[in-house]
Amino acid sequence: MLAKIPTALILKPLTYMNLSGQAVLAVVRKHKIAPENVIVIYDDLYIDKGHIRVSFGGSGAGHNGIKSITELLGTDKYLRVRIGIKPNKEPHTHASYVLSKIQDDLPIASAAQAAIDLTTTPLDKVQGVYNAKNTATV
Repeated sequence: MLAKIPTALILKPLTYMNLSGQAVLAVVRKHKIAPENVIVIYDDLYIDKGHIRVSFGGSGAGHNGIKSITELLGTDKYLRVRIGIKPNKEPHTHASYVLSKIQDDLPIASAAQAAIDLTTTPLDKVQGVYNAKNTATV
């Protein structure tokens, strides 16, 4: 699913999460988007629930959707807005936890705003706003 807004394209892959790279690659190629201009919003099991981290590049930390995107783009050099979903107690399995219903208390609107901010504001300034909020609440 693809939506256009004045300054960006918004993509919600309809593939399985583990194959997200296929959809991202298709849009990047069709619209001639440089990987460094791609912003991926995704959940992160290793960040405290409800926290947001904005970053550029790096590993997928076991996230198969990010692994797919990195592999098919041929680089890990793209922007990331990660939403923490770390559970309060260890789940029976990580797979069942991450595939469960999206929790209502996650800051999805804030993550979307961070992505919008990245289209007009330097990375370090966006990190200063969103990443600093995270450390203040820990």
